[in-house]
Amino acid sequence: MRLSKVEKAQTRELLLRYMHHNPVRFSEQGRHQLQRSGFLSFITNSNLLYKSMAIAVVLLIAIATGGGVSFASENALPGDILYPVKVEVNENIRSAFAVSTEAKAEWKVEQAERRLQEAEKLAVQGELDGSAATTVETKFEQHTQALAQIALKLEAEGNVQAAASVHSNLEAALQAHARILGMIQASGRNGAVTSILAKVQSAAQATTQARAQAEAEVSTKASAEVQAAAEGKLQAAQNVIAEVKSFIARNKARAGAEATAEAEAKVEAAESVAAQGQARIATGAYGEAFVLFQQAIRTAQEAKAFVQGGINIDLNLGLDLGGQNQEEQEQESQEEGGAGTSTESDVEIESETEVEGEVENGGVNLEGGGSLQGEINL
Repeated sequence: MRLSKVEKAQTRELLLRYMHHNPVRFSEQGRHQLQRSGFLSFITNSNLLYKSMAIAVVLLIAIATGGGVSFASENALPGDILYPVKVEVNENIRSAFAVSTEAKAEWKVEQAERRLQEAEKLAVQGELDGSAATTVETKFEQHTQALAQIALKLEAEGNVQAAASVHSNLEAALQAHARILGMIQASGRNGAVTSILAKVQSAAQATTQARAQAEAEVSTKASAEVQAAAEGKLQAAQNVIAEVKSFIARNKARAGAEATAEAEAKVEAAESVAAQGQARIATGAYGEAFVLFQQAIRTAQEAKAFVQGGINIDLNLGLDLGGQNQEEQEQESQEEGGAGTSTESDVEIESETEVEGEVENGGVNLEGGGSLQGEINL
């Protein structure tokens, strides 16, 4: 990988800014050890130096190599030597550039997904030990707790529509990855998945309830406000579905037949739900339409998740991918009863998300992560 001069300059500026805000401080003992020992033993002797010192050294290396270490770390997993660079340097830099509430929420969802993707890859490889599982769980909880705070802040500001979108996007990620982790667990690949799966299921249930409450509150707003929210969500649903269809078409060969078939069925379901939402708009049932469009987005996101899962790991684990999931059950219930608002106290952890392996930040392309990119209208 070669960076242009502009990209190198941008990377250098980002890293220097991080170093400025995270100055190196280490003990007198650490200074003596540095004078006595070689460079490699200095880095690895974590008992003598603070973590910030190790990060700063890596930053200096990254600057000297044109950012190569930073980019290489994007594929690192818990236990790898470059993993601290991925989570303490790359991700902190990206967090610093997530200025708006919308950007902060999207990035936190992506971080939660990155942790779950790491667990899935390690589990399929048979390398998800207790230490790696604890690392993933701890960081995953930090990300989801931060998202909960963002949603509360939006609700306190009266922006319930945006809060509902935050909950919906996180729910999609959690439900889909819970399903993938469940498939891995059922295949007998790695027993350490169990504790992570339990945390994801618990978080998914809480997020589903929070999303349903926020959607119900959106429906109580003034008619004109709810209409605008529904029409904006319709456009968002159409955009997400179109993007997912394009993603599936581009990645059929890489994802495999099983994941692709699952994804294509999901897209059809998403289009059907979106059509129901449009019908609700025509009758003036804007609150119901808003809920249906959110559901359509989640279903499309799940389609993309399975394609990405087929690329990242082997989803052909000999399990039945058929049967109804939560969104399909909701759709049938809405078709039979005509109700557009859903309540989900008992959650089947089989739903939808969106994962991407490529993100861009300030002209710097970071690969190896995942992203859930829904629509949050602030």
